[in-house]
Amino acid sequence: MPKVPQCESPKMVPYYKYEEYKEKFKDLFLMERTESGVVTAKWHDGEGGSAFWDYPLHRGLHQLCWHIGQDAESEVLILGGAGDQYLRLGATSLPEDIDTQRWSLYEHSYYDGCNMVEALVNDVEQPTIGVLNGGICVHSELSLLCDITLMAEDAIIMDPHVFVGGIPGDGIQIAIRAHMGIKRGNYAMLFNEKIDAQKALDYGLVNEVLPKEKVYERALELAEQLAAKSRLNRRMLSQVLRLPLKEQIAKELRMTFGAEMWGNFSTSKTHDEAFADMNKSLKK
Repeated sequence: MPKVPQCESPKMVPYYKYEEYKEKFKDLFLMERTESGVVTAKWHDGEGGSAFWDYPLHRGLHQLCWHIGQDAESEVLILGGAGDQYLRLGATSLPEDIDTQRWSLYEHSYYDGCNMVEALVNDVEQPTIGVLNGGICVHSELSLLCDITLMAEDAIIMDPHVFVGGIPGDGIQIAIRAHMGIKRGNYAMLFNEKIDAQKALDYGLVNEVLPKEKVYERALELAEQLAAKSRLNRRMLSQVLRLPLKEQIAKELRMTFGAEMWGNFSTSKTHDEAFADMNKSLKK
């Protein structure tokens, strides 16, 4: 690992080291780092399998992005899922007490949801490579908002918000619109379009499509190429490349996420019920 100069002032509060946050997030993310500073973070179920989309992961994603972003010794981030599926959907188990439910819907759904998208684009100083590693890729925005996106041949991108009676306002609409254009994006969201790997490549959603067993290998190959470049230029360039996404997220995310939450409230549908409906729709 190349030595990074550090300020030696005793007044300087130290940043978290990789070894510290790797341990902190071990139940949510499988993490590895190469000698050149390439970090691979795969969300998992606690036992190395495909992760369930739940509140701990919801919060852990934006917390991890901040930790990696402040790490002077980590130079590229590869982000995606462990196992055969990108994400598995499960109930988030809101408490029965209505006041606690309201607390959770703000703290975990809205606050964590907004911060997750903002942190991925704004807080990670390093170049990012998103990996859609297989299966139905719900919440594909987590990889589509990365600087580069790779997709496994068997993966399928879809947004089921409208199909289950919701509003796509949590950042997926920004990712889809930015990469596919308005008309294609509108159709995909309104009609729950299942976008296979070849169509995703044709639409401009992803950069490369690979066999499932090769997708992380290729991500690491690309990341090492980036890690070999000038550190200052690499980090500054990543911010230049993200400027359109930064602007769009600042312009609309919190308002549209609020519209999504209001839609849930107005139909008396809890977040758990939306998850259940989503699971049913995926089985059809």
